[in-house]
Amino acid sequence: MQRPSCPRRLRGIILTALVSVSVIVGGFMVRGTGGAVAAGGSIDPRAVSTSGTIAFVRNLQELHLIQPDASGDHVIWTEPAASNGLQNLLLSPAWRPDSAEITFESTHEQTSSIYMSDIFGVAPDGSSFRRITNPPDSSQLASFPKANVRITIANNNLSDSVFVVYVAGAPQMQVVTVTAGNTTTVTFGNVAVFSGKAQYPVAIDGVTRWIGSPAQLTAGSTADTRVDIYASTGHDYFGARNPAWRSDGTELDDTVGQGCVGEAWPASAPPGTTTAPILQVAESLCPFDRGPTAQLANNVLYWNYFDFNSGGDGELYQTTEGSSNPGTAILDTGYSSFVYDLKYLPDGSGFLWSEKVTASDSASNLYRYSFSSQQWTQMTNFTDSFVNHFAVSPDGQYVVFEHSTQDPAGTADTPTDLWLMKIDGTIIAQPFVANASYPAWSRGAPQVSPTPTPLPGSTPTPFNGHYHVYLPAVLR
Repeated sequence: MQRPSCPRRLRGIILTALVSVSVIVGGFMVRGTGGAVAAGGSIDPRAVSTSGTIAFVRNLQELHLIQPDASGDHVIWTEPAASNGLQNLLLSPAWRPDSAEITFESTHEQTSSIYMSDIFGVAPDGSSFRRITNPPDSSQLASFPKANVRITIANNNLSDSVFVVYVAGAPQMQVVTVTAGNTTTVTFGNVAVFSGKAQYPVAIDGVTRWIGSPAQLTAGSTADTRVDIYASTGHDYFGARNPAWRSDGTELDDTVGQGCVGEAWPASAPPGTTTAPILQVAESLCPFDRGPTAQLANNVLYWNYFDFNSGGDGELYQTTEGSSNPGTAILDTGYSSFVYDLKYLPDGSGFLWSEKVTASDSASNLYRYSFSSQQWTQMTNFTDSFVNHFAVSPDGQYVVFEHSTQDPAGTADTPTDLWLMKIDGTIIAQPFVANASYPAWSRGAPQVSPTPTPLPGSTPTPFNGHYHVYLPAVLR
């Protein structure tokens, strides 16, 4: 099926300056315009009959759990306190299929990772914190054998001269000054050795990161490596975002970088593990979802906002993991459309997505597609407000979604509430939860080990230096 198409418009990035010791977060923004919508509404617990628990984010700092009848709202994780003006942000929770862990995107270790943001996991009772992408968590390095790493930083032609430098396994980053056309060498001591693994250095300037040559470390020795900095070769917004689990829980997938390239991580990756691609073809997976059932375990559903191969965009695709082609084009959303979120129905019979159909629209709405009929239907009919991220109940009968009366693009603090509705479009609660975002609905009751073992520490090493960085608008 084809939707109206217009000249292509890609998502933009708006940078907001912050104090010079702040850190960077973010990614692409969704375009839109504001409007008014009916206010008020309260939930009748008797109206909701479904299972599972809803996770959501408040103030981009707190991870909450709440029941579908709006009871039991409580915090299970708060971003670690940051010093010297650093700001840590939390986004995009996703339940593991067995409901025993909630993963989320966070920037709180961006100065102790080659990524700007990593994917972390925590048990529903707030225990067992861990870093899933680029493991291990920085607090777990003490027990590893140690080595030294000498990194040559070459600023080939960039006018900026102050860089943050880090190498995987180091206890903390360093700040160096390298003027254009010059090099300098910095030595990291006490670097954890991930035996047999490549350990990458990174240089950071604002929203841009340069990944250097990998080092192979041996305990007690010194390894040499290099990072070359060119104005044209940096990776902007280079971090893991939007986690989604394989249905059997063996793999966690996310997107990385501006192009939203899909990457896959083992559910419990050993230290020093590097990523593998979800697909063997360069496609943008912004957004994407994994098949929810055993039969669809290898399926990937995604919106390709920009096709690297053909130059087209605005297509909803279904393919299989490891595929060397884009897959089957299910729906042409149009060049100027924007898809905010995308989720399979729990039984795999179809999927939902939220979309602004044309660039001139002042609203976005929720849509449903059926694989059997190959037809789509519009579920909401907002004309002046936005449906953004959403989650579906495990029985497929309810949807909780972000609702905003303002344009969510270009700012981290757009007011957003969660609304609850039946799958037939009947609004149950407006709002369901006020001042909330990024809903995720578990498949079953949260599972907690009888004797959970928290991983040691979760607060990153404080940064006491000064360097110029920027806070871009947060991904929506």
